[in-house]
Amino acid sequence: METPQAKVQAAPQVKAETPQAKAQAAPKQQKQLPKTGGNTIASLFTLGVGVVLIAGGLLARRLVR
Repeated sequence: METPQAKVQAAPQVKAETPQAKAQAAPKQQKQLPKTGGNTIASLFTLGVGVVLIAGGLLARRLVR
């Protein structure tokens, strides 16, 4: 049985570039962000329910005093 040996690789050379050179080397196409839920009826309904619960709690607190 042989013992596994780690292979040593040289670190890549980092070139000192000017900001202009970096801008030119950057890809022209921007990455697209993943689509999110957006404004749906369910999110608006949930927001409305939260507002009603908070308002009801504040009203009950005021009536108890």
